[in-house]
Amino acid sequence: MIKSIPSSLALAACLAGTVSAHITIWHPSIFGFNESTAPYRPQDPLIDLPFDQWWFVSAALFNFHGFLDKPPNPGDVFQLPAGGVAHTELACDKGLTSFYNTSAGGDVRDHNNPDYPCSGQPLSQFHTTGINDLGGCALAIAYESDPTKIQPVDFAVFSVNQTCVWTLHTDFQVPAAMPACPEGGCTCAWFWLHSSDSGAQQMYMTGFKCTVTGATSSTPIGKPQLARRCGADPASGIQNATPSNCTDGAKQPFYWYQKEGNTFFEGTYSPPKYGDLYNFKDGGQNDIFGDAPAASKRSQPLATPVVTRRRAEPLNGEHQARHAWGQHRRLADAAMSSMLNKTGKKLFAKHVQQYSPQDPYYEYYTDKRGRQKRRKRDVPPGLSKHDEKILRSVKRRAHYLDKGFTLCGMRFGWSFIIGIVPGAGDAADAALGYILIIRKARKADVPTWLVQRMLINLAIATSIGLVPIVGDVLLAVYRSNSRNAILLEEFLRVRGAQAMEDAHGNQVTAHDDTHPTASGHDADKINTSNSGAVELSSSSGEPKAIEENKAGDPERSASGNSKRGWGWRRNKDGKKDTRASRDSRFVEEDMERPPPKA
Repeated sequence: MIKSIPSSLALAACLAGTVSAHITIWHPSIFGFNESTAPYRPQDPLIDLPFDQWWFVSAALFNFHGFLDKPPNPGDVFQLPAGGVAHTELACDKGLTSFYNTSAGGDVRDHNNPDYPCSGQPLSQFHTTGINDLGGCALAIAYESDPTKIQPVDFAVFSVNQTCVWTLHTDFQVPAAMPACPEGGCTCAWFWLHSSDSGAQQMYMTGFKCTVTGATSSTPIGKPQLARRCGADPASGIQNATPSNCTDGAKQPFYWYQKEGNTFFEGTYSPPKYGDLYNFKDGGQNDIFGDAPAASKRSQPLATPVVTRRRAEPLNGEHQARHAWGQHRRLADAAMSSMLNKTGKKLFAKHVQQYSPQDPYYEYYTDKRGRQKRRKRDVPPGLSKHDEKILRSVKRRAHYLDKGFTLCGMRFGWSFIIGIVPGAGDAADAALGYILIIRKARKADVPTWLVQRMLINLAIATSIGLVPIVGDVLLAVYRSNSRNAILLEEFLRVRGAQAMEDAHGNQVTAHDDTHPTASGHDADKINTSNSGAVELSSSSGEPKAIEENKAGDPERSASGNSKRGWGWRRNKDGKKDTRASRDSRFVEEDMERPPPKA
């Protein structure tokens, strides 16, 4: 019997995005080229998963990108010209690319803005606030034609584009010394980790069949190593690069933020990037051939700005990874202590701002005169008046609790002031967070798992607040109320999108004018970092059948798991709505909704 989807997968699906959200490389050579069921599409992200559910050649039942049973057609191979340029198409929807004729939604190209990767979508749909807020993408290759034999350590990054995913048409330089592939071709993959300023923590990885053309060299690629942090990072207080710490030669891609199999342990708000910070130069990686120079014995991994949330078990290089983890913790603690003691209020405010969620109530922008302005954020379209009223109330309350006024160059709220009082203040903060935010959010008929996530955020904040003085400062940075308001908004965004889709029979998207190709005039720069969208669906893409027992509790008829499965609601007459309601798109663990009393 098939087990119910794990809660971690449900949460990952929750953060996956709307029908058109997120980006991948599109070409007939990719695995799962014609898959259109979320969250198993090539453009869907990988979050917090066991190894057998995120590795792209896995045959796991619930694997996002385990497309062994959906390989490309024979002859559909991506050509990599040695010394030339690999032209790729990156988009949120296959219908935006030249392969639109194979898209389930047909041709949705925007001929007015042909190079915008997510037509009709805001920048937050591809997780950026601007061209200077990109994490870069990488192409990696494994000289093995049989994907079942490939492990993560087999991939070597051969090309990087540091401004990926800003345009739909994105070029990758191919090193001239690339050797020819074996008989049957090679296996390649596209990798992307977006910046921390917009959207949830995610990893993107899409595998495809490839071959090198015009090869003139027979020197193989060296054994790929873990990239070490060695570049300057002013935002984290590291002004100068440390070249001696760089990993030279072939490097592995980043495997990050999963339950297991991670080879990088950077914190939640410090995702590794395909850029100079890790010695990934823009363009072809021409230093990957042959054996890499020996690393200096004094070379140590530099501190990441944030201590990671967990210690995952790597598949290989265990000694190096464990050593890096210990260094990360010690150096991160030392960096924070030094910052608090030696830096001024402006530097401190700038440093910690990246770890704090954005204001859920106001968005900040620069007008045409260069002045900083703010305005209230719009609520997602398609919401009922009831849901819209609740969301506005929660966002407004979170703003005043977390960011109501400015102190020492940072924005603080009433939670910070109240929490200064030892003991009683922390208890009052927790009570306000529950009564004003979580209890109000529950009136929007949200699922149990979402309430539990909010309670976890509140518990973390309460624990932090128990630490005298420093805990109060960190509490002002963590801002659990803002996080919970954002969680509610993301959930309701999907509900609204689904309601509009049900009403109009097609997807309704939001328009954004902040991308240079999105309009013909200069637009104000708007920070849309928290306007990302989410989506959920079942592994089959169809709502599960639901039946009621004598007590009126929902049951999944296929699995027999009582009170576990898909959401349901009743209409105004008190009868169960049998159509695919807007909540039936959400996987909800341990959800109990008793029928209304007569």
